[in-house]
Amino acid sequence: MCGILGGVFRRSVRQDDITAFRRAIQALEHRGPDAEGLKVIAEANAILAFRRLAIIDLATGDQPMSTGAGQHIIFNGEIYNYQDIRATLVDRGFRFRTTSDTEVLLQTLTCYGIDGLRPLRGMWGFGFLDAARGELLLARDRLGVKQLYFTAQQEGLFFASEPKALLALPWVRAAFDVDQLSAYLTFRCVPAPATLFRGIAKLEAGTYLRYRLDEGTHQIERYWSRPLPTRMSADSFHDAVDRLEAGLLQGIRRRLVADVPVGAFLSGGLDSSLVVAGMRRLGHTNVQTFCATFPGSPDDEAAFSRRVADHFGAIHHEAPARADDFLDLLPRWTELNDDLVADASSLPLLTVSRVARHAGCIVLLSGEGSDELFGGYGSYHKYVLLNRLSALTPGEGMRRLLVRGLSQVGLVSPQDLPRVMEYFVVRGGYMGTAAILDRDSLEEVLISSSSGIRQPLPRATGDDLPSLGAFDFARRIPDDLLVRTDRATMGASIEARVPFLDQDLVELVPSLPRQARAVLGISKVALRVIAWRWGVPWQTIAHRKIGFQIPLGRWFRGPLQPMWARILDDRAVPGLNYDFIGRLFDAHLRAEGHFEEILWRVAALELWHRQWIQGVSPDTLCSASSRGTG
Repeated sequence: MCGILGGVFRRSVRQDDITAFRRAIQALEHRGPDAEGLKVIAEANAILAFRRLAIIDLATGDQPMSTGAGQHIIFNGEIYNYQDIRATLVDRGFRFRTTSDTEVLLQTLTCYGIDGLRPLRGMWGFGFLDAARGELLLARDRLGVKQLYFTAQQEGLFFASEPKALLALPWVRAAFDVDQLSAYLTFRCVPAPATLFRGIAKLEAGTYLRYRLDEGTHQIERYWSRPLPTRMSADSFHDAVDRLEAGLLQGIRRRLVADVPVGAFLSGGLDSSLVVAGMRRLGHTNVQTFCATFPGSPDDEAAFSRRVADHFGAIHHEAPARADDFLDLLPRWTELNDDLVADASSLPLLTVSRVARHAGCIVLLSGEGSDELFGGYGSYHKYVLLNRLSALTPGEGMRRLLVRGLSQVGLVSPQDLPRVMEYFVVRGGYMGTAAILDRDSLEEVLISSSSGIRQPLPRATGDDLPSLGAFDFARRIPDDLLVRTDRATMGASIEARVPFLDQDLVELVPSLPRQARAVLGISKVALRVIAWRWGVPWQTIAHRKIGFQIPLGRWFRGPLQPMWARILDDRAVPGLNYDFIGRLFDAHLRAEGHFEEILWRVAALELWHRQWIQGVSPDTLCSASSRGTG
């Protein structure tokens, strides 16, 4: 796991270019505290730079790595089955100088090109420069666990693990892409290939970019797509559970490959508990688990995580999160989140990751992906129910009257009203778990004179549970949850691995009987059976999903309230309707609704804009807030 930065110039490399790259790679020091490397490939007018977090082959795995015949690589990620691939290459006569997965990837690409990715299982964002063939290949892994950003400038094509390394180059300028506001406010991130930076793009999951050195042109193609649901097999429910159990164990087993300690995030929910149970089932000894706690919050999961950790004999660590901690972390969080994801849970995730690093646990397994695969979000089930009820209620006018009456008696809350209007009244397609605004509300948050920034946004094409999960899988997974996890963990110099996003498991799930995945009102049916087989406590198997429930609503009415006074006074971000946002905040203060989610998206954008566009420390905004225990 590393931080990479590379570029191919349209001219010869100069000394000041090398100096600029040496300075820019320092922006990724948190991604690789163990080693640094830089290589100039003069015949290709290229520079490759690297920061290393040593996970596999601690002694000889440094980068950039070269074949000696014109092929060079910088690689962020892990190839879990690299030993099998290496054995195949050795049989074909290849000789290896290291025991690293990086050299296996280098030789595979040298031999097979982009087709060499087919048998590989892992996560990656890499730049492979083949000077002999006159091309540069950039690729992001199939599920998007790792990210790769690039920009085409007059000087050439440049790429990096994070936008901040590109922005540290003197010929790349930070410019806010106001056209992405609709997508950001809807999805709480900007889905690939766009970012909030004009001129900086992000590779989509499962795609690669080919850049021709002689022509100075590039094209992007897809090398993998998640399979659509297939004709259901004749497997019984029991057989489907057996196949899923074997696939999940394989996903966990692969992610235990490391030359450093491997632990797990443990919220106490079903997904993370399954990961810990699987580690134990595979004979992984001395399991360390890590959890964020929220003292005083009714949704604090500390007791749940302790119960699972005690049950499986794990060495358990907790990281309490309070309002003061939240405020203290905001400047660092803003610095890490240059590709902004407005998920407040990433702040306690950063705290937990720091605790893991301090405990010497450099790799942690995480439970992302399960909810999208197995109907785990309540919003899926609510949408299906609203859609069915809407079909039974004739006429949009009648549906509006019904919702108005339900709102007046308190059965539809103010914060839920936009989604009820969109899905029940208008009968619009599902817009994702993160979507909290309907079209009218989105129009109000954006200034009326900026009609050009409201682009049509994608929606799910189906109205059943698998279709809704597939929609989130394509957008929420690669550009929201995985970016959030990457920034929080790498911000503490640790690596996160995601067993539920194992390629073979992801390709297996669409072939399972739907009732094994989820039925209306009950999610993760087969996973609950597997959890019972693996000895997960029954309370965990039966418990509703909570997730990181940060008490932002209470904090916005308390210690974070002064920050909002500054936001509404400065009005720093173009395109936002601060008059409407101010009314929304006042309603939140008066407890006329729980609007903390949209308010947090605005606050996060304010912090981001100050740091990355204005070049002003977010401390100026954070320091406006008073201190308290929250």
